[in-house]
Amino acid sequence: RKFVQVSAPETLLSTGTVFSGDVTALSALAGMYSRAMMLQGSFLNGGNTLYPALSADECVLTLVTPAMQEFSSNALGSDNNYIFNLYGSAYNILYNANTLLESLTGSKAVSKPIRRQIVGEALFMRAFIYSRLVELFGAVPIVTGTNADVNARMPRSAVDNVYQQVQTDLL
Repeated sequence: RKFVQVSAPETLLSTGTVFSGDVTALSALAGMYSRAMMLQGSFLNGGNTLYPALSADECVLTLVTPAMQEFSSNALGSDNNYIFNLYGSAYNILYNANTLLESLTGSKAVSKPIRRQIVGEALFMRAFIYSRLVELFGAVPIVTGTNADVNARMPRSAVDNVYQQVQTDLL
């Protein structure tokens, strides 16, 4: 029996540990921002502005690849890897914001001011991402939880519903 039981890696921090105080909870918040900026061309690291600007002829390509050329010629294919990464990185940010929101719900060790700060920043991030997603893609799935099985099957929501979620998160 012990042969098939594997303990957690030593470098793994459990949710209880991360949200056991203000300092570690703020580190989790910083991690959300850090992960959002990891890849060049991802949603919050250039892609959110560059790709629409290329389509609007506001930028000129300096790196000409077939996938990038699709933006300038307004002939985006469904297999464009830049769009795939842009869309996927947006949902990764949403997952991180949702993780913060869910994890704080069960934590009593984080002070009220820090809890309000983290909840406010996570909700703002979620609202910002959805506002840009709906502008870029129209109807998109509204994901407000962290269950991967549920999230993977979420249907697209009407544009009005996405804007309603944005408003709910901001108020």
